[in-house]
Amino acid sequence: AITDAYDAANENVSLEVASVSELETKFLTAAAGGTPPDLVHTMSHGVATWAQKNGIQPIDDITEYGVNLSDFVDKFLEMGKNDGKLYSLPMTPGVVALYWNKALFKEAGLDPEKPPTTITELNDYIKKLTKYNDAGELEQLGFDPLTPGWWPAAWCFFFGGKLYDPASNKVTANHPGNIAAFNWLKDYTETYGMEKLQAFRAGFGPYWSAENCFVSGKVAMSYDGNWKANMINGFKSDLDWDVTPFPSVDGKQRAYIEGDYMSIPTGIKYPKEAKKLLAYLVEAENLEQLNIGQWKIPALKTLGDSFYANHPNKNVKAFSDILQTSELFTWPAIPVWNYYGSLFWDVAIPKVTLLEDTPENVFNEMQTDLERKHK
Repeated sequence: AITDAYDAANENVSLEVASVSELETKFLTAAAGGTPPDLVHTMSHGVATWAQKNGIQPIDDITEYGVNLSDFVDKFLEMGKNDGKLYSLPMTPGVVALYWNKALFKEAGLDPEKPPTTITELNDYIKKLTKYNDAGELEQLGFDPLTPGWWPAAWCFFFGGKLYDPASNKVTANHPGNIAAFNWLKDYTETYGMEKLQAFRAGFGPYWSAENCFVSGKVAMSYDGNWKANMINGFKSDLDWDVTPFPSVDGKQRAYIEGDYMSIPTGIKYPKEAKKLLAYLVEAENLEQLNIGQWKIPALKTLGDSFYANHPNKNVKAFSDILQTSELFTWPAIPVWNYYGSLFWDVAIPKVTLLEDTPENVFNEMQTDLERKHK
């Protein structure tokens, strides 16, 4: 709808919106062949990589097309940069936080208006919200760190960990906080039983369905993105839930953010027209319309009252407050990050949660490996 309106108002421009699978591979192939699109969707954690591969061009001059960069939340703007230059602007940001089921809190004797704020409280809540059947099998979990489990490196930040030190340009995989986070995962597995957890998880339905473990009430708390509200509304609109920053060791509010960005490829025929379109896309009213349609929140410091009034997410203000009051973090913008991140998925999580090795050994080995690859 947004691009159609622009198309209709600009006779000298004809727009085609293309939705493709395997975007990165197809885009880099097209760019190498000299036929890139005029604008391209970029995930926040891919901006640095695409910029370093010369796939996208700097857009610091976007201010000449009417864009006020000071309107954007600083951290989201920063995620669109590489080596001090602006390469991309945020379109539909994501913020990941702790959802909780108020009805299940009441059943467990917990105050439904008071979610946990520290790791100690979280552990206590998990215990009180976990149920077993007569055979000793799990029938409800207070929280499952592996469901959906899409951000395994995020646990490190809630334990005071650190993935990278920009001052020294060194990876810090074996930071004590990172090890502490995965010792928590190890303790969780030992407390609730690896085999019992595996058997219980086997009964979870597809993520985007009425059988989602949080929607169906099998799990009382879930660490997930703001888009989950859309899924809850679609499958169980009467679910009484709220959202809060994930607990931390020191009680400080922290939140992982990511997002969908828009970039301008290198070597396009119409850079001026592309920048005009990008400037139009990030106008406040267009960002609000786009984010309302996707159940998200624009990366703008100020939002109009109509945005909240028209937003379908009943708890959108809670997400907005998280963005305004939390210490925001994301993955380090370093060339080795894709490999670094994969080590959490492919090495750290399985070895620790299957009790195959200690977090100390796992992260020391990761550190040695990464030091060879990150220069």
